[in-house]
Amino acid sequence: MTNVIKCLKMNLSNIVKICSKTFMLLQNRQAMQRGSLKDKQSKDWHRLRTGRITASLMKAVCTSSIDKPSISTIRDMCYPVRFSNKATRWGCQHEKDALNAYRSKLGPIHDTLTVVECGLIINPECPHIGASPDALVSCNCCGEGTVEVKCPYCIRDTGIQNENVSYLDKDNRLKTSHKYYYQVQTQIFLSEKKYCDFVIWTNKDISVERILPNPELWQDIKTKSTFFVHVILPELTGKLFTRPQFANNEPNMQMEGQLHASVLLPSHIKNDGQTVSGNNSDLICLCALI
Repeated sequence: MTNVIKCLKMNLSNIVKICSKTFMLLQNRQAMQRGSLKDKQSKDWHRLRTGRITASLMKAVCTSSIDKPSISTIRDMCYPVRFSNKATRWGCQHEKDALNAYRSKLGPIHDTLTVVECGLIINPECPHIGASPDALVSCNCCGEGTVEVKCPYCIRDTGIQNENVSYLDKDNRLKTSHKYYYQVQTQIFLSEKKYCDFVIWTNKDISVERILPNPELWQDIKTKSTFFVHVILPELTGKLFTRPQFANNEPNMQMEGQLHASVLLPSHIKNDGQTVSGNNSDLICLCALI
């Protein structure tokens, strides 16, 4: 409780200093946490994903200003909600169909192809970034890679053509300016794999594009990910950007009665950190997790 109130009394410049120190402690603590967390209901999966820059949001982070950050990007990263419609349900329902079709397509032309499902990947060199490829692939001829699957609902029965898939160019290749390209590049470098197979599946056909690492883009991504220290950590520790009182980068800090410092987790997820109950959720002091 004391840490929560302390954060609420700080101005932006002071809380960024605290967050920079917190970030270094997170790096040291999580240096041994390399690997993949597959269980999406585990407390570790939720705790380690919340507040991280995930691969699917990387393009938004790279194009957002640190001085005037996108509030929607902050909300997506710090307070994720499960969104469901026909398109997302279709994608979830047919992900395994797509992976099976991928195995069938590549298996005969690769030496000992192995495809396994994957969870959250964290690399200690970039502990503030996370990626969740749909699968990891390996074979004796090509080595190891990641697999990212898309099952677009809008073309489920028409097949894959560049004119009806917005993220493909005229040669049916993934546009390098699209958020999916940033997503797969983040997967490649965090997992330290050689490539990503970008899979598009419909009821009629399947396409597989092998995407190789882009070191220049990854360097830009790492540079832009200072967004985490200057925006995400201050938001997690004091809601500095989503408060109604926030203005001109110096929020009104007279909010002692409102316990807003948080990593917001689902109420069924237990955590070993300091917790404050409120609004049917647990508000968790980030400092208590160090």
